[in-house]
Amino acid sequence: GLIPSPLLINSDSLKRLGGHPYLNYNQAKAIISYREVHGKFESPEDLMAIKIISDSTFEKLKPYISVKE
Repeated sequence: GLIPSPLLINSDSLKRLGGHPYLNYNQAKAIISYREVHGKFESPEDLMAIKIISDSTFEKLKPYISVKE
């Protein structure tokens, strides 16, 4: 099958982030809020600083996220 393009956590829209099967709308909003406050994510692990993204969610998401533009 087709490999889905990675989630670009530094630039993707709320709609795109929230549309990912492993993220809900509130988590997607939190990612956007976090980057507005703290600037760009340096590494995927920075997502772990967001309280409503659990370790298990992060582990599932990790292969699909990129901090590149």
